[in-house]
Amino acid sequence: QSRFLYGRSRSERVWTMRPEDYMMLAVEEAKKGEGFTNPNPMVGAVLVKDGRIVGRDYHHRYGEYHAERNAIVHCGEDLDGAELYVTLEPCCHYGKTPPCTEIILESIQTVYIGSMDPNPLVAGKGAEILRRHGIEVITGICEDECRKLNRVFFHYIRSKTLDEYGTESVYASRLETRRVRERLKHSNRIYEDI
Repeated sequence: QSRFLYGRSRSERVWTMRPEDYMMLAVEEAKKGEGFTNPNPMVGAVLVKDGRIVGRDYHHRYGEYHAERNAIVHCGEDLDGAELYVTLEPCCHYGKTPPCTEIILESIQTVYIGSMDPNPLVAGKGAEILRRHGIEVITGICEDECRKLNRVFFHYIRSKTLDEYGTESVYASRLETRRVRERLKHSNRIYEDI
């Protein structure tokens, strides 16, 4: 919950938000990408400067810019010294888009990360690059909520299988596998009926 700090006079009263409050806004941003980002994860980002939210965005679609880059590019304010709240560790490799770490290094002072990315191409390297360049990195903010966003992505990266329990079923037919792949293309939910 947000906190209300009392000043000496009525005009000095200030609403403050905790890192968890900003991260939950990033989680809500991430959910906007549901069904459009596969095989990438859903990611949301919120930019804060001087206690004000100055930008927010999400990863809209597979192959397009990630949440961090979208939020920074679409923000019309000077971000020097700003904080970034992002639901997943920023990427640090070239793929269909440039690394998010590059644009973060240009102006962000502190990065709050909800969950680390298990993808071997990232897996702690994004956070390490930011730290090496003097950016404060704080991890594990609302980690459970951030991990829940991308259960299928995390499972797939860890096991490279479609079985949500981490094992390949001997009894799964090719037809079932094809059906699951089609569903995963259009949604990032775990299907209980499989």
